[in-house]
Parts: sequence; C-alpha cells; structure tokens
Amino acid sequence: LPWRPRDPAGRTAAGEDTLWVPAPDMPALCRALLKDLPVHTQVQIDALHRDAAGWRLESGGATVAREFGAVVLAIPPAQAAALLQALQPSWAQQALTLPMLPDWTLMGLASAAGDRSDWQLACPSDGVLASIIRNHSKPGRVPVAGMAHWVAHATADWSARHLETPAAVVQDALQQALARWFGQAPDWRYVTVHRWRYAVAPAGARSGAGDCWWDAQAGLGICGDAWGGGGVEGAWGSARALAAAISGVDPA
Repeated sequence: LPWRPRDPAGRTAAGEDTLWVPAPDMPALCRALLKDLPVHTQVQIDALHRDAAGWRLESGGATVAREFGAVVLAIPPAQAAALLQALQPSWAQQALTLPMLPDWTLMGLASAAGDRSDWQLACPSDGVLASIIRNHSKPGRVPVAGMAHWVAHATADWSARHLETPAAVVQDALQQALARWFGQAPDWRYVTVHRWRYAVAPAGARSGAGDCWWDAQAGLGICGDAWGGGGVEGAWGSARALAAAISGVDPA
C-alpha cells in the first residue's frame, strides 16, 4: 500500500517520494508470493554445482536439493560472492564492490496513554538514531488498543561501530537515545532489537551494476536491493527485472 508519512513538523517525511509498505505486516508480501510453493527454511546453502542433470545445492557438504534448471540468488552481495566464486568469478568480484551497510533496529510496544501527537516518521540528527517510525500508523496495520508500536533504526555509522556489541547493550543504548529524543522514557511493555549485518544499500552503490544479473546459458541469476537501488522498493524492482530476463516477458 502507498504511504506518505508525516514528520513531527507536519511535512511529508519522504519528500516527494511515495513509500510502499506490505499489509497487514512486513512478511505479508513474502507470504503472498510464496503461497502454494514448497519452501524450505533454516537451511544454509554453502555451495552450488551444475552438471548435466542441472543445479545441485549443498549444505555442510551434503546435497540437499538437485536437478534445478536455474538458480536465483536473492541475498546480500557479500554472501552471493562466496557462492559465485567458483562459478562466476567476475560476478563474485563485482558483487564484492557493492557495499551493504548494517542496521541495528529496536522494535517495541509502549503505552500510548497521554500521547496526543500524530506524526508517523521522524529522522533525528543525534548520530545514534536514523529514523523513528510509529509503526501502527502505516496503512493496513491493526493497532493494539492502548499501545504504540515503535520501530527505531540506528544510523549505519553507529550500527557499524556496534556491530558485535551484545544485543542487551545495544537495546539499552537505543532505549536511552529514544528517551532523550522523546524527552522522557516510553512506558515500554515489550522491547527487542535485531541486527541486520547487510541492511542498507548506500545511495549510488548500484551505479553500473544493472538492475540484476542473468546468465541464460548457465541458468544463474542474482537480484536484490543492492542492484535495484536500495530499500524494499529497489529489491522489488530488481526481482521484477530478473523475472523479465528469465521469462522474456516485460513485467510492465
């Protein structure tokens, strides 16, 4: 669904851009795309091999799936490079030139009692927080009665400096940063943090990389936000470009 969030000053926080969000939650898009498809999770693929029968996928030295006509990598460039090194060395080298920045994110529920504000997205400049999102204000969300659902992203620089910091320490630091920004500590009912090691494609990082890569002869493709321009919108556009390259059908 389209979203043009307001900042605390009442302006459109994203400028002229329209943001897009899945509904009723972030995983909804993946659930819809994967409906009726066999999906295997919690399996780390560490090698790809191709022979006359097709592609084989290996995990821990054992073949876990075989006889695929094509393989698509929709993973961060650094992780893709490790799989591509023996198959497409030039792709692997180019993938390593596409940086992805880390992101520590706090997610929590707090009491909404006494909160009269209606802004949806703030972008602090304190060096710790990159954005604060009133998540329940996104279109299609179902609010929890009496609760505010907050999502706060740390800056890429701060996240990089604290990449290996224990989660409990990061959570405390982000809660303190939020308390300073709000002017008081929220009445938290639930809080957690998550680290994305490869989270954000820097602006301009995709220059010259193309929206996706596809080797029709080998049946090997790669896509993602590092290729498509960043964010879920960039990832979506890159995947559509790769689907068009594979099928020969223009998604437009």
